Amino acid sequence: MFQILFGITLNDIHHTFHRMKTKSGSRTAFLDELKVSLEEYMDKDL
Repeated sequence: MFQILFGITLNDIHHTFHRMKTKSGSRTAFLDELKVSLEEYMDKDL
């Protein structure tokens, strides 16, 4: 469904997920940055 919706090709999902699980440091770097950006945007209106 994501491939059709976003017009992308998702290759070896299982291998990518396994690499994320075993990665040192932040395993969710993109989500962490997304959260920080959202919180900063929400704080601007206060």
